[in-house]
Amino acid sequence: MFPFAYPYQTEETIKPMFSAKGSAKEIIPSLASFGYDGVELLVRDGREANLPYVSKIVTDEGLKVASFGTGPMAADDRLSFSSLDKSCRDEAIKRTIHLIEWAEVFDCSVTIGKLRGQMSDEHPALSWEHMRQSCDRVLEAAEKRNVTILIEPQNKNQMNNLNRTKETMTFIQSFTSANFGIMLDCLHMEAESREPYFVHLFHEAIDKLGFIHLTDSDRLMPGEGTFDMNEIINAIRQMPRTPFVSFEIKQQDSSMAVSKQALERVKSIYAENEGY
Repeated sequence: MFPFAYPYQTEETIKPMFSAKGSAKEIIPSLASFGYDGVELLVRDGREANLPYVSKIVTDEGLKVASFGTGPMAADDRLSFSSLDKSCRDEAIKRTIHLIEWAEVFDCSVTIGKLRGQMSDEHPALSWEHMRQSCDRVLEAAEKRNVTILIEPQNKNQMNNLNRTKETMTFIQSFTSANFGIMLDCLHMEAESREPYFVHLFHEAIDKLGFIHLTDSDRLMPGEGTFDMNEIINAIRQMPRTPFVSFEIKQQDSSMAVSKQALERVKSIYAENEGY
């Protein structure tokens, strides 16, 4: 069985995401009781997130910090690595480096999705230059602390850059850093492939793959959409080194009910396919 995590927004975050949000002392022990191995912490500002308190609950419950996600930085404060506003870029870098310091403590990754930012229509080359320079600064900090930075390809409806796995791998490899990797999300993989079978994209990224977001179509719980969950889970299981698998799915009326049911379903699918 591979390691499972569930996303949790730290309490300073504002906009709801596809994750649990609320009291850490109630949510994290519940995730442990359901059988999760770790928690994916989605952080807006680590200086306000009371990370010593949250991380103590995680470790006291026998869980790991699976990764630090930066999505709320973009969602709540519109920060980005490629912004034409230097103060916006600098703040994005500062907050990411702060998370890198925490990631060293927990031997986990820091993930970058929308925080990389959009390319300006008027000045695309300048946006790319800013993004590369921001990544350089973040990677310098990550390499000193042996922390891996993972960047996520996202579909064209979400981002206007790094939409495809191969394109993202080429971008990563251009930095020649052992601390720069990729995370993959099933929803973006399906949009990229434009077909129901997209697990071949795992193989394209396998050398740098450090984290997976598992979801069914339309961010539904596994088994409720059109994705072939048997194929996806078998593909993950056959990896030589399985990274943490976290759920990025609709929370419906109760994150706790959804998190429990999602894990039960995937473990059931895994068990049904053992031996294949």
